[in-house]
Amino acid sequence: MKRRVIGSSGFDPGFPVRNSQFPAMRPVTDGVMKLATVVIWVLILFNIIPEGFDYGVVDSLVMHTQGSWTSRAVWLTLMGVSGLMLVRHASEFRQLLRWIGPFVLCLLALAAASVLWSIDSGLTTRRLVRLVAIWSCALAFVVTGWHYFRFQTVVRPVLTLVLIGSLIAGVTIPEIAIHGPTEGTIAGAWRGLTTQKNSLGGLASIALIFWVHAWLAKQASPVALFLGLTATVACLVLSRSSTSILAAGVAIVLLLLLLNFRGEARRAAPTILLIFAGMIVVYSAAVQNLIPGSQQLLSPIAALTGKDLTFTGRLAVWDLMREHISLRPILGCGFGAYWAGPVPGSASFQHLIQLYFYPSQGHNGYLDVMNELGGVGLLLLLGYIVMFFLRARRLLGSNPAQGALYLALLSQQLICNLSESRWWNVLSVDFVIMAIATAALARDGLEAWRNRAMERPPSHFSRQPDAVVSGD
Repeated sequence: MKRRVIGSSGFDPGFPVRNSQFPAMRPVTDGVMKLATVVIWVLILFNIIPEGFDYGVVDSLVMHTQGSWTSRAVWLTLMGVSGLMLVRHASEFRQLLRWIGPFVLCLLALAAASVLWSIDSGLTTRRLVRLVAIWSCALAFVVTGWHYFRFQTVVRPVLTLVLIGSLIAGVTIPEIAIHGPTEGTIAGAWRGLTTQKNSLGGLASIALIFWVHAWLAKQASPVALFLGLTATVACLVLSRSSTSILAAGVAIVLLLLLLNFRGEARRAAPTILLIFAGMIVVYSAAVQNLIPGSQQLLSPIAALTGKDLTFTGRLAVWDLMREHISLRPILGCGFGAYWAGPVPGSASFQHLIQLYFYPSQGHNGYLDVMNELGGVGLLLLLGYIVMFFLRARRLLGSNPAQGALYLALLSQQLICNLSESRWWNVLSVDFVIMAIATAALARDGLEAWRNRAMERPPSHFSRQPDAVVSGD
């Protein structure tokens, strides 16, 4: 039997190691890596496609807050399989935790502790099961073998398959894949196999980043590039999600600066992203009416994105959320506890009473995090974003292609979370992908540190990293 050893997991570099900071690693077989890939695919698909393929629930006010036995079985299976992988690779897992960063661990701890003060402890507990499962799968994926482009080679295909399936569904079953004529301003927009047009737009936006990156980094064949780019651009345009289109455009410009230009343009790209993040903070404050004269500030932006100054009714939603945040400003109302569905007596039922519709999310990732985890949670989220940025920027020195991909994904999420709730939203596939990206960035950082400690040649990142050794 052959055992494939990836990266430094059990791999003998062939020369003396200067220090003894590397405990023995469990060799990784092809079967384990394939199982980890299956786990990631199931996790992503289960967060895209409605439970039981029931697209009828998407157009109603019914919310899946309880979860069927099938749903529970899938989540518990994912948690069990990934947990077993982490136990079997405990040494690698312990090392990786040091690279995940304190902000992720503190956010996990705060979400778990919020059960104690949650306004709906049952719903918070169910959301926590998903949260633990998502992070367990992400961490298991990166400890069961690694090479520097494993992240995109596993995630990119499954996203592309969903988008191709969405195009096929739009042609063959338009009553499911396209919003109907009774749905107001979104009538005629495509949602494909996702639940809503903005979900399809966000998914296509992320997939487009992956495919443009594959083109610039020369990690895909011409045929695959043509099919992938065609499917993603088509879905992005058909979704009519202006925010997703804007986010994809910004991320692609960043990729071009980092991978297609040299000299000053490349060195300035991370700084440009940092300035851009500051602009997002100012923009968010203006949207929340925290800046005097914000209507004049937002007018040109609204004209550019094609939205009115109410942001399709989002301002009214944000006003109600700010009222609720003022009740529990420090620790919030509990992780995942606010959007319990249009249930009489629930906190979010006020949206249906006062606005005559139920939005099911706050349409602002930063606001939703503050509502559920308070000011403490928002500060931890900002810390996580800064740490992600700094580590991706540092990775540019040893592995420019991967560092550029992580920075592009971060820029896309910074924009999309201004109008959609995706930060730490266990019902959003964007959060799943960013959790996997965070774990992958941590593994890349760990590998870069090992390479420096082992005095491995710089060519390590430019060659095929797989090494096949004889096994028993």
